[in-house]
Amino acid sequence: MILEGDWASFKADSTRQLAGGSVLLANPFMEDPNFRRSVVLLVEHSDEHGSMGFIINKPLEVRLSEITLEFSALPAPLFFGGPVQLDTLHFIHRLGATYFGESLVVKDDVYWGGDIQTLQERTVSGEVDITCIRFFVGYSGWSKTQLDWEFENNSWIVTDVTAEQIFDYPPATMWQEILKSISDRHAFIANLPENPRSN
Repeated sequence: MILEGDWASFKADSTRQLAGGSVLLANPFMEDPNFRRSVVLLVEHSDEHGSMGFIINKPLEVRLSEITLEFSALPAPLFFGGPVQLDTLHFIHRLGATYFGESLVVKDDVYWGGDIQTLQERTVSGEVDITCIRFFVGYSGWSKTQLDWEFENNSWIVTDVTAEQIFDYPPATMWQEILKSISDRHAFIANLPENPRSN
């Protein structure tokens, strides 16, 4: 049986440094319900401003059309981006830096934000394949050095993924599939139940 003490070098298998565009995979034994088995896309990481990202594998039971009048005609999936400012709406997409006004480049073929009115017009009119956009309620945030401290204490493994993995992988298996792609050791632990002590 593998327990937390056997996974003390979780961070050692990271394939990237903490930076905007990198992805955080939660330690398999993380108990925080907000981040348990989460995949977090970092959109910002700096000593000056801290870190910000979105959990990309936790869909909510409500649709975008159910929470805002501006998108009442757009029943797009809605995701839990993180526990910070749950009264805010955010989005990432893979449609280019100028498609929705001006978006920030997160990584290759992944962009963050844009002009909300242009977004509304182009999505409601049917011009856009909605699978190219991911909407989030709230976000994940860390103060200066907080995420670095969590990383050093083996809360996360830092890796890289493609735009296709972000937008096309089924959320229910995304954490496992990305973990499996890192190494055989990770593939083994990706298949463990959430509470290995119960088996």
